[in-house]
Amino acid sequence: MTFSKRMRLAALLGCLWLVALTIVGCGNKNKMNVKSTFGPSIRFAELGTTYDWREPAIGKSNNQRLSNPNLRALITDTIQSELAARGFSEASDDADFAVTYLISTKMKLEEYRGSGFTEFEEGSLVIELVDPESNDLMWRGVAQVRLNDTDPPDVRRRRIQDAVRGIFDAMPVQLP
Repeated sequence: MTFSKRMRLAALLGCLWLVALTIVGCGNKNKMNVKSTFGPSIRFAELGTTYDWREPAIGKSNNQRLSNPNLRALITDTIQSELAARGFSEASDDADFAVTYLISTKMKLEEYRGSGFTEFEEGSLVIELVDPESNDLMWRGVAQVRLNDTDPPDVRRRRIQDAVRGIFDAMPVQLP
């Protein structure tokens, strides 16, 4: 192979490597981080199967999107669907636990290719199961993801549904 052919092949491989790194990097920007914690006295086998709702909270943010009734309805409906799929039912009286959630956004900095920083908005969805009598936290799940205002509505809806599902999948045990 001649020197010029080797140089063209090296340049082509370098470009392919750069494209691969860019694709991997872009994919990680939308990666969802999910965590789960639970109270020290919780016994999941005794959790019960009925729940009631507590008023959701809006976190600290200047973002007016968080109080959008369509967003709140989507989150509530998705939580109800996930709970129903896991064998739980809503009860207005004498519920075994209460469900609430919190949504918030915050601005974060990220190093940009070693030559500076870029600012982005991160959204958090927190779902909590609370003892209805004592108000003690029984379980909390959190999903955090980089927000993108240019995503179409169906992508945003799917991301919320994935966040709720991911949060409940992160519970330490399989619920009844």
